[in-house]
Amino acid sequence: MVFPRSKTVLFVHGCFWHRHAECALARLPKSRLEFWQPKLEGNRVRDIENRLRLEATGWRVTEVWECETTRPAALRNTLDQLLGRRDEIC
Repeated sequence: MVFPRSKTVLFVHGCFWHRHAECALARLPKSRLEFWQPKLEGNRVRDIENRLRLEATGWRVTEVWECETTRPAALRNTLDQLLGRRDEIC
């Protein structure tokens, strides 16, 4: 999500696809590791590069992980802190 007025970007990442560190949802498949390991590592590296590029141009970047979306109060707190105003969320 992009919030141009506050020059803020919010990435909502799937734990599996974006390799959420120490998360049970980020486990590797049991088959075709020769395909999955480079694919998923490439996603992780691309995420880091994208974040660095955005931050270098003055954007604020944050991530919400799939597993965090099951905790509404914590998620709302993260969004409130990120955006600074509740009315931008809607």
